[in-house]
Amino acid sequence: MDRNETRLLALTFVTNLSRNMWVNLFPLYLDGIGFGVFEVSILSSLLLTLPLLSSGIAGYLADKYGVRGVLFASLAGQALFLIPLITLKSLPAITASVVGLGIAMSLFSQACILAIARLAPSAKRGMAYGAYYFSTQLAFMGGAFVSGVVVAYLDYPWLFTISSLMTLAGLPLVSSLDLPPEALKDNLASLWGRILNFDKIRRLIYTVALHDFSAFIPGPFLPLFAKYVIGLNDAEVGFLYGARGLGTILFQLISGKLADVLGPVKALATHIACVSLSLFLYSLSRDYLTALAVMVFQGVIITLDMPARRSLIAAYAPKGRVGSTSGLTDMITGAATLPSPLIGGLLWSNLAPQSVFLVASLLNLFSLIPLKGADSSLKRAVAGLVNGVKVR
Repeated sequence: MDRNETRLLALTFVTNLSRNMWVNLFPLYLDGIGFGVFEVSILSSLLLTLPLLSSGIAGYLADKYGVRGVLFASLAGQALFLIPLITLKSLPAITASVVGLGIAMSLFSQACILAIARLAPSAKRGMAYGAYYFSTQLAFMGGAFVSGVVVAYLDYPWLFTISSLMTLAGLPLVSSLDLPPEALKDNLASLWGRILNFDKIRRLIYTVALHDFSAFIPGPFLPLFAKYVIGLNDAEVGFLYGARGLGTILFQLISGKLADVLGPVKALATHIACVSLSLFLYSLSRDYLTALAVMVFQGVIITLDMPARRSLIAAYAPKGRVGSTSGLTDMITGAATLPSPLIGGLLWSNLAPQSVFLVASLLNLFSLIPLKGADSSLKRAVAGLVNGVKVR
């Protein structure tokens, strides 16, 4: 790992730590200043979905203006848009801050994804992306612990202030990165059209969009199933998620390496197949230990996704257009997940709780089909799997 990669990982950790100091508690802050359930729901959803929905433009800007320029803009934007949260409590002001923060977050993630693609050789990209997501997950965990301490002793205005200052602390790391911008003269619409003309990119987008759509269907219903079907209490449900998170932390670097050894196509296919298996097994869970084992399994298999996905995007993207390709892929997959919880709710209410996981598991398997043409051995395996599904 060279100096640029080390500095990027340090920047990733500091920035995500500062962000996750306040993001997890943001709904509680809104509730505390008198916002109703509807306002809290809308603002929280906006904060989660806007980074994905704006990623297409963010990736294009990273290609056009370079990694360093976009990272500077992102950090400055995140620090700036936290300031209104310190003193202002009106809905328009907080909404404007959330929009600005969502766009700034998207700029940061797409610039980092592009930087790794440029810094890491193709044979080691899985490991490089694994290290990036490992740093991100450590920051998520650290931010969650720090946020509680700060709020307990200092309150929310100090939480936003400290987060803003910590974000600015990443600027020296950005200035030290040696990543000159590449020339990009395409306009946005023509570039997206050009990207979508590549068959392998289309296949990848179809795959991850259907996969994410399917995997997000049971998301809100995992804890509900644990409580109302398995019969666990709230503390036990919380421990299930803690165990899943621990599995992710422990295996992220290993999975990054595994993506390089297997190849990103096979690694992504393995991840998708295992997600379907985990959802099927979770629907059968009727006791605490079984549910715990499934959740740990989920935490492990989650780690294969992003190293494989990002490596494929870097490999398939037109030269000098990795940021735009990554951003467009994330934007489409983000839009695909928007109706997922609604479908899960309809299944839960109108069929049975188990149906949420069984339907998601089956739909997810079909996301393997677009990958058939990307690898000959995988093509044979997927063909057999799909034929088996049809027979059953």
